[in-house]
Amino acid sequence: MLKAKDIVAILVTTIVIIGIAVGPVSGQNKRLPTQGGDKDNWGTLLNEYLSQEHNIDGTHKLKTLETLTGVVNVRDFGAKADGVTDDVPAFEAARDYLVTKGGGVIYVPPGQYIMTRAFDLKNNISVIGTGWASNLHGRPTSPGTLIPMIYTYNIGNLTLSGLRFTHEGIPSVNLSGRGVMQLNSYGSTPIRLTVKGNFFDNIQSSAIVIGGDGELESFVENNFIINPGEHGIYVAGSKSLVIRGNIITGSGSQGIHTGTCGVKVSRNDAKMVLIDGNIIKNQNVQANHSGGGICVEEPALKVTIVNNQILTNGTLTNGSGNAYSSGIAISSDNNVVANNRILMTSGGNVDGIVVGGGAGTPTGNVIHGNTITGGFGEPLLIAANARYTVISGNTLEGTAGGWTISDSGDNTLIKDNVITAGGYGIQLSGSSDGDRVIDNVIASTAKYDVSAGPTNYIIRDLGNLTPAVEQYWAGKFTIGKDGTPISSHLSATAVWNPASLADGAVTSTTVTVSGAAAGDIVNAGHDQIGVNNVQISAHVESANTVRVILRNASGAILDLASGTLRVGVWKY
Repeated sequence: MLKAKDIVAILVTTIVIIGIAVGPVSGQNKRLPTQGGDKDNWGTLLNEYLSQEHNIDGTHKLKTLETLTGVVNVRDFGAKADGVTDDVPAFEAARDYLVTKGGGVIYVPPGQYIMTRAFDLKNNISVIGTGWASNLHGRPTSPGTLIPMIYTYNIGNLTLSGLRFTHEGIPSVNLSGRGVMQLNSYGSTPIRLTVKGNFFDNIQSSAIVIGGDGELESFVENNFIINPGEHGIYVAGSKSLVIRGNIITGSGSQGIHTGTCGVKVSRNDAKMVLIDGNIIKNQNVQANHSGGGICVEEPALKVTIVNNQILTNGTLTNGSGNAYSSGIAISSDNNVVANNRILMTSGGNVDGIVVGGGAGTPTGNVIHGNTITGGFGEPLLIAANARYTVISGNTLEGTAGGWTISDSGDNTLIKDNVITAGGYGIQLSGSSDGDRVIDNVIASTAKYDVSAGPTNYIIRDLGNLTPAVEQYWAGKFTIGKDGTPISSHLSATAVWNPASLADGAVTSTTVTVSGAAAGDIVNAGHDQIGVNNVQISAHVESANTVRVILRNASGAILDLASGTLRVGVWKY
């Protein structure tokens, strides 16, 4: 039976976590009228007394804790919690009893409960423990295997809270995609789960795996995940999920998985996921593989990643070679990464935020308002297969050996970012096309690099170039809505003192304009013409050479002073 300390623990837990209000039971302590007393109140007192249940001796039948809260103690169904006995049958018995009541709560007091197989939950049945002391310990009957200790399939309207999960033995097979808490949903009916305040301690696989293609409308929050063998939280499908306030350390710690993440979202129908306010640190990666703090992979989409704190160091766990780690890695469409803080430290090849690099063409991602520091790797990397990425309002600490923002994707907008230190600023590289780099503040020694062949890009910079220029264009642009596309505008100057000219006489000179070619449109001007009636024209005489012709049309002898001749060449 429930002990007094169990009652206190359950009441506190259920009130805080589930929201069950437990107060005085209406009608308790009603009494019979007293003989010779209670004048004019006998009828009321008697009716109130008779409305309540009574024992055979006439005393009131007090309602039990189960009646008040729907909570049963798994120990009352045979659980030993002795670290030896298989307690799954006791959990199943408590579950089956609550099924007959329409649902309720299985309370798990302190102790170590051995789980030799998965415990399958049913609708409306929650499992709540006291925290670290309520230990569900996986002990598979076949060595080298792993079991999900909690399993659901289209089961919902329940809470899993205050439990500690451990597991013994290192599996002999790769357990990619499996977890000790396996929650699956299929179909359009919302499942509605709350996984809150649990501990996952040095388990051999992922801690929480959410799969299927269904509507979850669920929360995974405030869990502690310590050194999981693979991912901390793995969303392998399902929609409408909030992952908030979890602390995840040391993902991939067992060295048996190739690419591990603190939180990973991938596969079909994984969409509309909010990853908010988590702390993720110390990812472990096998040699010559990659991992990260938060990973969103194709075909998952529409994931929002905000307000997370990530420490990434790419620690090598197995073999020799390079370990590649990112704070946040995005390789799918239409995701938002905003207001995260990433600290990159040594220990491997580390990057802050990476967009692209996987399969497909990740499109329409927004990277805004993040702070990335640490001085290792590339704080922000846009791979060649990324399209239409927006990078705005980020604060980035540059590194001594790499570009702070390195962009190889197409049609990237890089705007209003602040690069605070380091030797290198923004690089447009490879075959990137149509990029726009606008009004960034760069403290690096080398501001921009466009030497690797990008096309059709625009850089607008009011203070970072030397000498400062307002705009730099590459590729064709138009002036006005229906203007003809212009490839570039070239110009050059020279000092010219034309000879004295009789009326109608002509003189000429040449100016070198690199890139000028026959057929280009050319104009020219001389700063000493003033109000004189003079005709000046120009054309490309040969490659890189412009001929300027001056004709005196003043009606008198004209002797212009020496001045600056400027030539402009328009290329279409």
